[in-house]
Amino acid sequence: YCFTDIEMEYKVTLNIYDLSPSNKYLYSLGLGFYHTGVEVNGKEYTFGGSPEMLSTGVFDHEPLALEQDYYRGSVEIGKLSGLSHFYKVLSEIKQDFPANEYHILNNNCNHFSDEFCRRLVGTGIPGYINRLAKMGSC
Repeated sequence: YCFTDIEMEYKVTLNIYDLSPSNKYLYSLGLGFYHTGVEVNGKEYTFGGSPEMLSTGVFDHEPLALEQDYYRGSVEIGKLSGLSHFYKVLSEIKQDFPANEYHILNNNCNHFSDEFCRRLVGTGIPGYINRLAKMGSC
């Protein structure tokens, strides 16, 4: 029996990194400064940029390979049946997250991860991940 891509399941995993030593204390309060990436099929996707950049802000790298950040943990968000939906969503979200629209409070890597997960599997990221950014943008 031969399995096709449609029959295979692929995990959608959120990788979470601490951006500040203060997370050691803030985490228990449901707060913190975090970076996130969404891992699918052996690659981690995230978002960043600056006003001068004219390309997409979405990029991929080897999972858990961000040296400047401290890895906190991973959360399985859901599963995909096959990769065709994934590639369609990836193509669309690259257009929706240009690098020059990155903003530390209002449009950051966590906003991207939440939207990417929702489009892929219908579930967003845990609320505590971007809580401080939401509070700061008020």
